[in-house]
Amino acid sequence: MRKMIKEVYPQIYEDYKNGMTISELSEKYGFKPNSISVYFNKQGVRLSTAKKFSEQELTNIINDYQNGVRPFELAKKYQRNSATIIGKLREIGLYKNNNYRFTDDDIDFLKIHYPIGNWELIKKRFSNISKQSILTKMHKLGISADKYFDEKTWTEKEIEILKENYVYGDIGRILELLPNRTYSSITTKAKRLGLFTRTFWSDKEDSIMERFYHIKTVDEMMKLLPKRTRTSIIEHARQLNLVSVCKYTKEETQYIIDNWIRMSDEEMAIALNKSYRGLKAKRISLGLFRRKEESSYNNLSEYVRRNNLEWKEKSMINCKYKCILTGNRFDDIHHIYGLNLILNETLDELGIEIKSTMDDYTEEELDNILNIFRIKQSEYPLGVCLCKEIHMLFHNKYGYGNNTEEQWEEFVSDFKHGEYDENVA
Repeated sequence: MRKMIKEVYPQIYEDYKNGMTISELSEKYGFKPNSISVYFNKQGVRLSTAKKFSEQELTNIINDYQNGVRPFELAKKYQRNSATIIGKLREIGLYKNNNYRFTDDDIDFLKIHYPIGNWELIKKRFSNISKQSILTKMHKLGISADKYFDEKTWTEKEIEILKENYVYGDIGRILELLPNRTYSSITTKAKRLGLFTRTFWSDKEDSIMERFYHIKTVDEMMKLLPKRTRTSIIEHARQLNLVSVCKYTKEETQYIIDNWIRMSDEEMAIALNKSYRGLKAKRISLGLFRRKEESSYNNLSEYVRRNNLEWKEKSMINCKYKCILTGNRFDDIHHIYGLNLILNETLDELGIEIKSTMDDYTEEELDNILNIFRIKQSEYPLGVCLCKEIHMLFHNKYGYGNNTEEQWEEFVSDFKHGEYDENVA
């Protein structure tokens, strides 16, 4: 007679606490993963589908993170998703968010110390700021440390170590051998030296890549290469100089932006020699929605909006519950940096493509999307409260989707200078 889950629940729960995943529990006890999850939920226990971190793995992740390796890079290295790693780093108090707003004094300080690579002083001043946040800020300001810090301080011995070890793809090992180098510095130098990590790809796998990558989607390539992740396939294609027909050039992307209103997806697909389904997905990913269109991306956007209450509350408090431009009652909360752009970044980081319906997303994928979306959203300004007519004025000028901080600043300046006086009651 078949056992019921409740009869062996204590043993299952004990195994779960000791690190077994749902899949492992399913295999050991003979119950479907979903049945186990449902029963645990009834007991008030929410099962994690992520594999437990081993002590050594966690130590390696912490060391890499503190050496400047970003969460999405850690995800590629340790074959996990970014949300799981960020969650773990948050849990142990190490995760640093990249939402710091640099003052003029900060920038003056960095202009002096960043070009000469004085990270000891930089870290001392910005102890709670991630290194990547500083690197990104300097990049936006056009301030480079390469000619001072990178080329001049790489010794012959360091270059020799890099050449001997980079080919094996073990960045963790290289970080140990080059303790004064960051992940970004190592990979940048390797690219300049023309070094690649190809040892772990067999001749057979290379042959599959060369035969099919230019005619198949990444999802289809993953089926042909079941041991490879989405990210590793895309990166290896880049190393092999392979281009997929499923990718879009800047010119093709601009063609869609210029013609999507007057042309159907079928017409654009024919003109660009693309598949209809792929072109439609590309258009939607650009935030170009047709009236009354029911797309998964729209649904996913709505899903994120409905689960964004904390951000809305903070935005309303910040605006004192009034339209930020008129001081009157507000109707909408506007994303200064477009929601679709943040969602694009989220999907890219997780390696999740737009799916046909919301039912095609797993519960874990939706949880990960929300987690990463909220983290990325916090790296941009809060929303602004606007009355409906002001909100419509903005979008009538700049369009819906792909909106930026620069557009908002321009709009505010024009508004304060009276450009929209005749449009506002």
